Amino acid sequence: MARSTKKRIMLRPSALFLLTVATTAMAFAILDNPVMSHAPSGSTPLCKLVNYGGPIIPNINIIPVYIGDSFDPNFMLQMNTFYSWLPTSRWMKVLQEYGIGFGTRGNQIMYNSSQVASYFVPGTVLTDTQVHDFVQQNVVNKLPASPTINTFFSIHFGPGFKVNNSAGTTCSEICAFHSIVWYNSTSFYSYAVIPDLSQSGCNNFACGTGSVLDQTMSISSHEIAEACTDPAITQAFTYAPPLAWYDGSKGCDEIGDVCNHQQFPIDGYTVQKIYSNNLGQCVGSSDTSAATSATTTAATSATTVTTTATSATSATSAAKITFSGVPIFASQTVNVIPLVVGIDSATLNMFYKKLSTTYWYQNIQKLAQATLSIKPPLLLSLSQLPVNPTASTLFSSALQLSSVASYIVNGAVNHIIIHVGGDLSQCPFGCFQNARFNTTITYSIIPAYPVANSVEACASCSSDQFVGTTAALALQLTQGLTDGVDGDTVVSVCGTQQGPVVFGSTSLNVHAIYSNEKQKCLIGSTKSTSGTKKPKPKKKPSGSKKSPAVYL
Repeated sequence: MARSTKKRIMLRPSALFLLTVATTAMAFAILDNPVMSHAPSGSTPLCKLVNYGGPIIPNINIIPVYIGDSFDPNFMLQMNTFYSWLPTSRWMKVLQEYGIGFGTRGNQIMYNSSQVASYFVPGTVLTDTQVHDFVQQNVVNKLPASPTINTFFSIHFGPGFKVNNSAGTTCSEICAFHSIVWYNSTSFYSYAVIPDLSQSGCNNFACGTGSVLDQTMSISSHEIAEACTDPAITQAFTYAPPLAWYDGSKGCDEIGDVCNHQQFPIDGYTVQKIYSNNLGQCVGSSDTSAATSATTTAATSATTVTTTATSATSATSAAKITFSGVPIFASQTVNVIPLVVGIDSATLNMFYKKLSTTYWYQNIQKLAQATLSIKPPLLLSLSQLPVNPTASTLFSSALQLSSVASYIVNGAVNHIIIHVGGDLSQCPFGCFQNARFNTTITYSIIPAYPVANSVEACASCSSDQFVGTTAALALQLTQGLTDGVDGDTVVSVCGTQQGPVVFGSTSLNVHAIYSNEKQKCLIGSTKSTSGTKKPKPKKKPSGSKKSPAVYL
């Protein structure tokens, strides 16, 4: 379907931030028209978003796209981690009152300047039409499957690129915006344009406070919230479909505009608050006590909990949860088969040998209502597997090997965990990828962390393959359990909590999982295998502070 070029009646041109000149510095405000601005940042008008019947994005799949030559790999790593965390976060839960569920993060897509030269010229002002056409003709073809309404490209332009749409130019009048691409007469996917905030026009805290990373996370969350709740606003010409959740009153507009520039630190990240119709105010978390705390500053400390080997900590201050339901492998024996490809296997051998002696292992068996049996890791060579495989071809190729087939136990569930390194670590598996082959065989793919020459990462593994392994295993084994309200898992409810479990003189990290019995997130301790009494854990000093975040 052709992209509409009509100007909309009554509504603002697009979902975006507009720059206005303040008394001594440039600040952001949203304009209903050229002469009337929204309330200043930190002040929230009383709004009521109305659903005008347009589409929403029910389960967003965020795909980071980086265009340019000068991206800092650490910046991309941090943003990819943020995009992994955001779709299942407490911030995302706020959108549930608008019919939005949890989402996912897809694999990143990168283009250098030479790859986009026929579309974009660095140093020139691009048009949104150029971006739209590039996404439609190039970016979407990088997907492993056809796009859906859940597909959302978060497009980061590097230094030297600015984009103009009908409301202005990034880092001149606007900060970011979102739009859609129709791929047939009734279906579309979405994208947002996120400029480099270190360049002129954006480098004076015009898009927020804190570091460039803080500001970029904040404006990205703004656009994601609006894309989810009102994706087709650029195609709306009146207060009717395809307009979705919107309030045209002065100072309101879309869900992010109401709370423009109100940053909120959560789980070590910085988001922008979004408007809750139910609470009548801007919130940054589904945890109401935290969500309504007044703050406009960037996050200065992470809430990732690193505990001692015997500590157990609560994931959030929210009410306690009891997960219920029938786990996918209840009352069965699960044969866990680790495969190691292109990675030093010594540490993995120790990890799997000792994992069954931990409280973490006991807890996951209770939650899964299953019995686990962990096999010694099987070492494979890179030459035994295809070059540049997809997740499915990597797994199917491994399954055909006689050495792997001999590990399969008939009459049991077999969960194969493939640890990949070397050239295979460049494959776009994200942090980990879980899948089901048939009724008795499932698998997880775990790339080595950190991955050389790659910026792939995931919040749940924090650049640690053992955290990623335990998160993937816990998610696979506890499918079917639900909290009955928010769609949390025993992993996601614990956020990014992780901690070391001691194996003799060595400690390795595991991901926290929620315990129905203890009603909290647990890291786990080494299980005593002797008859001696296990020493009590030292109490954590009151008022102790969490480790500060490090933004690179």
